[in-house]
Amino acid sequence: MKKILFFILGAVMMVACESVIHIDISSMEPLLVVNGVLSDRDPFVINVSGSKRPQENDYPDLKNPQVRIFHEGRALPMGDRCHSDGYYNEYSFLGLEESLLKEGERYEAEVSAEGFKSLRIPFELPERNLEVLRAWVEEFPETNERSLFVKMQLPQTSAYFEIILHNLSSDEKLVWETPFCSRRKYTTKAAYWQAGFEFGVDDYRDHATVFSREMWEEDIVTLEIKQLISGAHFKEETRLALRTTTEAHYRYDLSFRNYSFSKDNILAEPVNVYSNVPGGAGILTGSVIDIYEIENLPEAPEYPEEPDYWGPDFWE
Repeated sequence: MKKILFFILGAVMMVACESVIHIDISSMEPLLVVNGVLSDRDPFVINVSGSKRPQENDYPDLKNPQVRIFHEGRALPMGDRCHSDGYYNEYSFLGLEESLLKEGERYEAEVSAEGFKSLRIPFELPERNLEVLRAWVEEFPETNERSLFVKMQLPQTSAYFEIILHNLSSDEKLVWETPFCSRRKYTTKAAYWQAGFEFGVDDYRDHATVFSREMWEEDIVTLEIKQLISGAHFKEETRLALRTTTEAHYRYDLSFRNYSFSKDNILAEPVNVYSNVPGGAGILTGSVIDIYEIENLPEAPEYPEEPDYWGPDFWE
């Protein structure tokens, strides 16, 4: 009788243990990390890297990564692949000089690499439903501040957007301070917050802020972005770019800001934040861009020529 009771208790304990101990093998499989916010104006760029451990940040070298974009079953022409030897072991896949992506159209990206599960990622470019009524700069010498004001007409429906300062004469998208760890104040009638996220950076890793229509009750709002004079520089060809993007981009931006970086690897790009990449990680979505003039642009500062420390005869 005791043996039978012991056997029954042992069986119950084994069942209990099986119900408690659970190992999610799929969470330990390597993932492809795909990132890109493609547009109808610029050449599209898709960054691809890999993660050995999705719950951490560990970036192996990728072997034979491939990216293809399809529209209605037809593959779009892609540019050269360029390998980045930086921290993330990324590969950047470039589109043509002029983007082939169109407003309101649906697309699919096919991403693969040796040792990783191939991905098929659907995405679309939103339709234009925002308008900038006026953009201008004001200076406040008493506080050593300079502000960019953007007066916008917002739609009745949901909308998500970024504001980017764009230099039309070159590939330099950022003409407003440096793209790392600066402080910003965003002021509106309905909301005020201060955050350490980049303004005007055309890249997901540099913390560009995506705004939501739901932040304002009014249909016409003015967004003020404050900036110290010492940090800003403009050029005659500086323009304001309004990027209408998607809810997926907005949710990724929020999760990226709220992510607590690993103490062991604080510089690593997090892969376990919000993702719209089925079977992988990251963000792949579309956007449309409109360019606007900026009033009262301050004159570009004159930088002195750097002295020739080596002397004219150094290389002779």
